[in-house]
Amino acid sequence: MRVTNSAQTWWMLLPAAIAAAAMMTASHPCSAQHADSASKLPSFEVVSIRRHQQEDFPPHFDFTTDGYVATKVQLPGIIASSYGVDDPSRIVGMPSWSAQRYDIQAKVADSDVAAFKKLTLDQHRQMVQAMLAARFKLKVHMETRQVPVYELIVAKTGSRLHEGKSDDTLPNAPKDPAGHPLSSFLGNMGPGEIVAKMVSMDSLAGNLGRNVAGRPVLNKTGLAGKYSFVLKWTPDPDQETGPGGLTPLSPNSGSFFTALQEQLGLTLRPAKGPQEFLVIDHIEQPTEN
Repeated sequence: MRVTNSAQTWWMLLPAAIAAAAMMTASHPCSAQHADSASKLPSFEVVSIRRHQQEDFPPHFDFTTDGYVATKVQLPGIIASSYGVDDPSRIVGMPSWSAQRYDIQAKVADSDVAAFKKLTLDQHRQMVQAMLAARFKLKVHMETRQVPVYELIVAKTGSRLHEGKSDDTLPNAPKDPAGHPLSSFLGNMGPGEIVAKMVSMDSLAGNLGRNVAGRPVLNKTGLAGKYSFVLKWTPDPDQETGPGGLTPLSPNSGSFFTALQEQLGLTLRPAKGPQEFLVIDHIEQPTEN
């Protein structure tokens, strides 16, 4: 089960970074402004990087009160989260050794803990970017490319969505650590089922692009509300998962497109659209310590 809650797991539900439309591929330096502001931030005083040797628990990474910890994680995931890329498949140029899993522990000096606690998420990410540059010699840039996409639009039959409410009761709804239902969530509850509570169409489009469609999905519905719903379909047996993610969902697969239209009054329209990619210019394996 994959569940996203923006208040608790920021790295699992990040908005798609869609650039303004361009006729030709554009390239620009990544985070030049961030580099200036990052120099004013505290740095990690101690950084430990080791290859993960056990297979005993799932990958995890998060910021702590005095630093950053990542366990059993692959480098594409760390880079994606630190640069705000919602899908690691939009990172271009990763070396084959990046499939290696790492354990990373980074801490600021005791004198910087108070300042570290006051930093924003974006500032925390900039510190991880600086750590990646120092230990992995990472250099990147962002590049906008025209790629095949799907546009999420309202079907000719009209939308069947209803505005969500904070007290909506849904099957398999996740709860917070105290046992209370989450006020907003978007979850893939297994093959062929999405459950959502108080969710925007931007969030639904992002979820479909990452977990169902096999290519980016852009919200073109014009619907500005937040909706609660359950979407069920029979997964396409011909759709495969490979190193680059899902293969594109065929419009002829039927079940998903039928369910999307009949249950939500929406459909996916093939198109071309701009998509930002994080391009690796240089990266090296770290020295373990």
